[in-house]
Amino acid sequence: MHMLVARFIEEYGIMQVLNLKIFEAGMISDIFLL
Repeated sequence: MHMLVARFIEEYGIMQVLNLKIFEAGMISDIFLL
């Protein structure tokens, strides 16, 4: 059970980082388009 929770948190954290990187890339592209 503990391992499952740790794995979920790890994968969720990775997803959060990916979302943040995608968001940053979108902001940067918006700045360049302006």
